[in-house]
Amino acid sequence: MASAHFHIFTWVLLLISTTADSQSPGTLRLFIDPGNNFSFVLDGKHRMQQREVTLPGGPHRFQFWAPTRRIVDTTLAVFPDRTVDFTLRLPFSDEYKAYQFQMKAFRNNRKVNRLVPLLATGASAVVSTVLFIKYSDAHKQLEEDVALYDALTTPGAIRVLKEQDMVAHVDDFKKAETRFAISAGVTGGLAILTGYLFVKSARVKVPVFDDKERVKFDGLAWMPGSKGGTWGGGFTINMAKR
Repeated sequence: MASAHFHIFTWVLLLISTTADSQSPGTLRLFIDPGNNFSFVLDGKHRMQQREVTLPGGPHRFQFWAPTRRIVDTTLAVFPDRTVDFTLRLPFSDEYKAYQFQMKAFRNNRKVNRLVPLLATGASAVVSTVLFIKYSDAHKQLEEDVALYDALTTPGAIRVLKEQDMVAHVDDFKKAETRFAISAGVTGGLAILTGYLFVKSARVKVPVFDDKERVKFDGLAWMPGSKGGTWGGGFTINMAKR
């Protein structure tokens, strides 16, 4: 009888010893990408932001999140009196990927509606300036021809100037005038178009990033509210400890 009591007592001591050992603390060192602003909910209760946690031995649930990233829900084992490293790269959320795509389209739209017409207007203005200089030079040439005509006294020289030189210079002036007028019109039209496209592009709203994963993450832990608060949850991705 005494022997039976001794065996029972031994098993109780062994059970107490095993339970105590399983509750011995262990440490997890977290290497999470991004490393500057990640958060996690521990065991569905505690929201934390730290790179190292010391917990009782056994499995613990971690739900990791960072801005623009997806929630990763995983269970990590804590070993008594041991330090274990855990590495994880949080994937970008679907909403953030869509936002990046929208921002790229928005920037391309701005380039098409602003930069391209602005460059075209600038190039046209340069051409118009060059043509105006030629038009001005042709006009000055005609003024010089008129002054020379008044000064000449030799009939032969007057005839050559009047019938040949002045005719050629008038033709050059008309061509320069026409080219400048067309170029100035094009430049003016491009300037009006550029202004219109600037106004049109200004009315296009800048894409806004709606971080739905953050809303989910905020609901993972108890969130106090006017009616007592609520519990929330997110999807699970099984991750292996590395």
